[in-house]
Amino acid sequence: WDKLVAATEDIAYNRLDEAETKDLAVQGAFRGVYIDLLTRYPLLYVYWQKYAVLEYKLSGTDGSIRVLSQAVDAFPHSLDLWVEYLAALVENKAEETFIREMFRKAVQFNGRNFLSHPLWDKYIEFEHTRNPASDNPYLLEIYLQLVRIPLYQYAQYYQSFHEINKNFSISQLFGETELATLLAKHGKTAELTVEERSALIDDHFLGVFTTTQQSVSERWPFEAEIKTPFFSLEALSDTELTNWQQYLDFEIQSASPPAQVVALFERALVPAASYLKLWMKYIKWHIEHTSGETEKIRNVYLRACNVFVPLDDFPIRLNYAAFLEMSLDDNALSACHLLYQKLIKLSPQNDILVRYLHFITRNYPAQAYLFMSKAVAAFFQEEPELKKTKKDKLLPELLPWFDSFTAIVTLKISKTAVRKARTDVRKLFEKYYTHDTLKSSPQFWLYFFDFELKCKHVSNLSQIVFFAKNETMLPKIVIDDMLTEYRAFLLKHDPGNREIIFLNADSVNSLFVNKSLRAGSAFSPPSLGVLSDAKKEDELNLMVLKQNGHPGITIDQKPTVTNKLPWEEFASGVRELPTFRNVEKASLPIQYPV
Repeated sequence: WDKLVAATEDIAYNRLDEAETKDLAVQGAFRGVYIDLLTRYPLLYVYWQKYAVLEYKLSGTDGSIRVLSQAVDAFPHSLDLWVEYLAALVENKAEETFIREMFRKAVQFNGRNFLSHPLWDKYIEFEHTRNPASDNPYLLEIYLQLVRIPLYQYAQYYQSFHEINKNFSISQLFGETELATLLAKHGKTAELTVEERSALIDDHFLGVFTTTQQSVSERWPFEAEIKTPFFSLEALSDTELTNWQQYLDFEIQSASPPAQVVALFERALVPAASYLKLWMKYIKWHIEHTSGETEKIRNVYLRACNVFVPLDDFPIRLNYAAFLEMSLDDNALSACHLLYQKLIKLSPQNDILVRYLHFITRNYPAQAYLFMSKAVAAFFQEEPELKKTKKDKLLPELLPWFDSFTAIVTLKISKTAVRKARTDVRKLFEKYYTHDTLKSSPQFWLYFFDFELKCKHVSNLSQIVFFAKNETMLPKIVIDDMLTEYRAFLLKHDPGNREIIFLNADSVNSLFVNKSLRAGSAFSPPSLGVLSDAKKEDELNLMVLKQNGHPGITIDQKPTVTNKLPWEEFASGVRELPTFRNVEKASLPIQYPV
């Protein structure tokens, strides 16, 4: 940017004659450089000044003042820009009422800045020039503010006020309540002598001065540590950042007027504009101390999210979304919706997806199925650069999402929308259910099982249960829960279904009884792979027999009786004792798997 601005200025000031600089296309190109830069970095006050100087060359004084007006709108907490803008208005004899209005606006934004004396000096000079009389009411308005604000030049302002305050009536210096309190404190009535009046004024404002002096002394150690009060793309030092944080803590804990706290936050957020913690601290303070003023809080969020805080700092944007949703306003909900869509586009993290999902289900239930389809499809987009390995990394982040999104489409939306939703959700299942990663996802399968359960679709339920038992790698406890719900559903809605007979066997833990358990790849030994034919199933049965109820411990030979007798021959008399084979191997050490 520095090189571009330098090249622009070189061309504008050194390489073009006056006629060429009047060309509208050339002027548009020059302005475009500064507009693009200052839209992205509005706190670069030096470049606003450069822009104003260039505009003066292009279109004269009016153009320059117009740029300065844009500058103070974009960066209202800049003392330098306000002083330059007000000086230009005064020098070019703008309308007096408008200038006074701009001074008041400048003071509103910057009057409590510890180093704001250039602004106050210019304000006093302006009013004194218009009316040099010692009883100028506009000067009184200024000084009554100044003597109460902790500023670098507080003593000078108190001395100037002390020289003129006797020229004003008691009613001008004090409000009715304040005056009544003072009179009662000193045991006086409203009828005061000149000496009593002077003593009352001096005594009161000496107390104000002492309080202000104490405030300045308390703030001076923090002010002395501020080395970079301006915005810079370079990071603040840890020392300076800590100083700002401690200064803010002091101001908040001192129970200072809200305007004083806001002024310090705004000062801090110029050099520390990209620091998330300070923005969050500012928002927290607003929520705790300006309850009900939602527009102020929203403006702080907007400045942080849209201009200053880096795009990859999601917490403040998620907080903003929650704040917008709590507003219960249609415009706020629309803004919240757009914010979530931008966040998902930037980074479809699981936490963002889940929050977005909850937002949609709470506020737009009739459209929930559509958003779900789009969000899931985003993880499987068939773009060339998105290879299968990347999909597999993204997919686990998506899975918990199904856990949060129950089949609300059948509960909260109209019948017409339900039919459309059912079609879309089933298409989603058909498209992705064979994906290897999803075969081990309880969230994915339970979501679609619950969906069909609520839809009461027996055929689809049967297919989901069959595939889950035989083709997935789901934990047995998940399949058992699914079978229990499925059995209860059939008993209630289709009691004549023959599947009920076999469901009991499917829940048994024995591999000999539970055929689907033998077929499930999750329970097959790696050496056998996925059991898909009778030969592999026979191998598994033989292996289970050798393990004798102790998985992983194989016994090749176990003792057996060699002279078994039929049961019917036991009653015919005494028979010989049984004989055994492989008895000696029963005491051999167990061969544990390596």
